[in-house]
Amino acid sequence: MATGKLLQLASALRRCAGRGGRTGSGRAAGGRGDAGETAVRRLVGASALPPLETTPAWGGPGVHGIPRGRRWDAVVLAPAAGPAGCDRLRFVVLADGVVSAEEGPAAGLEELIAAASAQLSPPYRAEAVLREPGLWAIAANGLAVVELPPETPGSHIVLSVRDGQRLLRIDDLPAFLPLPAVEALAAGLGADFVVQAQRLTGAAWEARAEPL
Repeated sequence: MATGKLLQLASALRRCAGRGGRTGSGRAAGGRGDAGETAVRRLVGASALPPLETTPAWGGPGVHGIPRGRRWDAVVLAPAAGPAGCDRLRFVVLADGVVSAEEGPAAGLEELIAAASAQLSPPYRAEAVLREPGLWAIAANGLAVVELPPETPGSHIVLSVRDGQRLLRIDDLPAFLPLPAVEALAAGLGADFVVQAQRLTGAAWEARAEPL
């Protein structure tokens, strides 16, 4: 499509140049030239290519020492057998040692947990990938965990406060429970905030608070 447009544009320019050269009258040349210019503008129109961007991307991460955002709090290579028949695992380790398996079995994680916990104290979420038989790469991130009453319903909580209006939703449904432990996570964030909590196991919830 772009090549066809350029060919049409070149043809129009040649016609305009030829007409201008044959006319002896400034009026005629001007008239024909204006018509040719209008034709050229119609041919180019919105399909004209944008100007080439020549500004170097100096502001990008990885350029001239600008660091990339860190994804993991800890990374380790661990010699371990791991669960049989698995090559990828994801699990959560709580401060009391309780393990919640999110991908793969909960059994057979002892060596992987020991290696990860030597680099990062629980609670954390870890992902482990089998690099070769008997060798696992483990990456982990620390978690903020809050204890809620065991009878707290649902598995996902969103508490937001904006302009003095408090809105609590549990599993996407409005709720009217007092949750002081959840609200306490927003201390220091200002009057407007949102707290999200996801049940990990039993009374333990992973939580994150952000200002609005």
